[in-house]
Formats: sequence, structure tokens, C-alpha cells
Amino acid sequence: MPFNFSDVFSRAVRLVRENKVLWLLGFLVALGGAVGGGSGNMRTITGAPAPMNSAWWNANSASIAAFVGCFALLAFVLGIALFVISTIARGSLVAAVQHLETEHTATFQRAWQVGQVNFWRMFGLQIVLALPVLIWIVLFIIFAVGTLGASAIFSVATTPNRANPNWMGMAAGGAAIAMAAVPALCALAIYAVVASGLRTLGERAIIIDGLTLGGSIRKGWGVLKGNLGNIILVALLLIVIKVALAIVIGLVVGTVFVLPIGVLVAQGGMTWSALDWAVVAIGLLVTIVLTALIGSVVTAFESAVWTLSYREFTHPAPPQSTTVPEAPYQPPLARPA
Repeated sequence: MPFNFSDVFSRAVRLVRENKVLWLLGFLVALGGAVGGGSGNMRTITGAPAPMNSAWWNANSASIAAFVGCFALLAFVLGIALFVISTIARGSLVAAVQHLETEHTATFQRAWQVGQVNFWRMFGLQIVLALPVLIWIVLFIIFAVGTLGASAIFSVATTPNRANPNWMGMAAGGAAIAMAAVPALCALAIYAVVASGLRTLGERAIIIDGLTLGGSIRKGWGVLKGNLGNIILVALLLIVIKVALAIVIGLVVGTVFVLPIGVLVAQGGMTWSALDWAVVAIGLLVTIVLTALIGSVVTAFESAVWTLSYREFTHPAPPQSTTVPEAPYQPPLARPA
């Protein structure tokens, strides 16, 4: 039975539109990618630099060190918490779509319980799929350090005069590292794509089919090999949709937030009034809310598409018969006497 792309995508749209619980779970999944930050420019409202000379740093070094340590610890704890929430929410999204497809109803509490129960298997799936990347990084670092070390030793050994060192060895070592890095990076990129597909399908094997970690990897690999063309097309369609939405979000952010700031800067530099700061704050708040809302819906839609696709690949609906059943036999009416 051929894969029906339009049916899968239209069903995903309908599920997300009619079930706001998917929005909430999508928002929690998106939180896992929201860990980040930026460094602000330490300036006053008028643009004058803050008086931080060496004496100031020496007098406040203990406070600065304590602040940096507390901030790093808080960021670490927050990152772990968001990772746990995001992992559970991913499984909960799959469970919610499964419940909607099989029972036509889904609740946040029940879907979240399924995600909690399967957290360690989903976490283990991520670790197992990430291990080859970690091993590759370690081996490449060892190779690079060994090559540079050998090149440095060769350069020193072949240098007749230290005032005029022989850099040919170091150059050859750098060239060898570059030549080895190109095919290795290509292989790593290919593996990253395959691992992403295995993780997407393996998580659904865990939630929908109740498989173990090893069973989910085997099932995901089998589904990936057996439906490679359809999976690539689904991924490309989702990429096109997300790129289009990213452009829309960028236009909204530029209109609501960036453009007003540009106008304010053009009018008065960095000397802003309280009203100017209020406009910036409101624009930033609106931008954050819109971005979070759109991101949660997109995340829920993408998860629903992959869940419905997995169901079609592994649990196809039986074909409906198009023949009209015959009418039951009726004896002819008895003739009147």
C-alpha cells in the first residue's frame, strides 16, 4: 500500500488544531533547545563605559568569582532540568498522538505518565546513538595531537639552526590533519543524519510498541531501511515547512522588535527615555510569546507527522473494500390465487 503523504500531513494538522494538549507538550519539548544566553554590553543608558579598572577588579574579585560560580551552577542545574523535561515531553507527544489515533482522546496527565515511564529508555537511546560521535571526537583529538607532536619533533630534529627553524614538518602535519578531517567530517555528517532518523523512529518504537532499548534500535533500523525513500521525502517536506515558518517568524521579529529599536537608535542613539524602554520591553515580550507559541505548534506538528508516519510504516490500516455487498436473497412474492 503506497504511503499517502497528503493524508498524513492533513491528519497531523487536524490533530494539532483540535488538541491544545499537543501545543503544551510541544512547548515543553522546545524548552530543551532554549538553553542559551548572551553577553550584554556593559554600558550605561547614556553610552558611557562603566568604571571597571584593575583596582575595581581586585577589590571585587571574590564577589565576581562567587557570582560566576553560582551562575554556572544554576545554568548546569537548569540545563539538566530542561533536558529531562524535554525528553519526557517528547515521549509524551508520541503517546498523546497514539492515544488520539487509537482512542480519539488524550490527556496531558496520561501522556506525561507514559513519557515518565519510558524516560530512561529514551535517554539511553540518545546516549547510545551519541557514543560514535564522542568516540570519533576523542580519536580525532588523539590523532591530531600525535600528528602535531611528531611533526614538531621532526621539525626540531631537522633544524640545523634554531634561528632558522624548519617548518616543513609542522606544515606536513597540518596538511595530514586537514586531509584526514575532510572525509572524517563527511562520514560524521552522514552518521548524524542516520542517527537522527534512528532516534526519531526508535523513540516511537519505545512508546508505541513498548520495545526495549536494543529492540527499538533494531526496529528503527528496519523501518528506516524499508521506507528510506518515503522517510527522506517526509523529512524534506518538514524542512521546507520549517524554513518557511522561520522566514515568517523572522519577519515578525524584525517588524515587532528589531525595527522599533532601529528607529529609536537612529533618533536618539543610546539615550532613551522611559517610554522608549517601555516600547522595547513590550516588543521583546510580544516577540518571545509569538516565537514560543509558533515554536510549540511547529514542534507538535512535526512530532505528529513522524508518529503518524511510523504508524503507517509499521501498522498500516487494512485496505477498505470497494465492492458493494450483495443484497440478501428474497424469495419471489407468492402469486395471488
